[in-house]
Amino acid sequence: MKLKALALSAALGLSVVTSPVTLAQEISASQLAEVIASSNLSAEELVAQLIAQYPEMVASVVEAVVKANPEAAADVVSAAIKAAPASADVVVSSAMAAAPSATAEVVQVAQAANISNEIITAAAIQAGADPTQIAQATAAGIPSIPDVPAPQPRAVSGS
Repeated sequence: MKLKALALSAALGLSVVTSPVTLAQEISASQLAEVIASSNLSAEELVAQLIAQYPEMVASVVEAVVKANPEAAADVVSAAIKAAPASADVVVSSAMAAAPSATAEVVQVAQAANISNEIITAAAIQAGADPTQIAQATAAGIPSIPDVPAPQPRAVSGS
């Protein structure tokens, strides 16, 4: 009798426990496009909601939303960086790849979000953008040198 009760409690206990793998589902590209096309949400709200629902698909979500709304690329990037700050590099490169015409705006949003220039440049290269067009000047020297004469060496008298 005790064995049956133990087996029953073990079976019920195992049936209630769900694996995180079964909870986190992926969505196909066509299903994602369908969700985006049928949504009444703004592009920013949509990307935030989709990233929250499918956190492992940040790149696909950003790319699909930016392709559907290229005029809102900067706003989509801003919302996606807020939703997934650890994936900022993926967000930036996906947006640049989806809307190359919005690269300058995406870079501005990334810089405003304090993403390092190295990450922005790497994202641009990964997206196929020209990194020389978006890289900021490095700190190579003094931007403005004052017009001050150079110091003159003192005369040394020999004794």
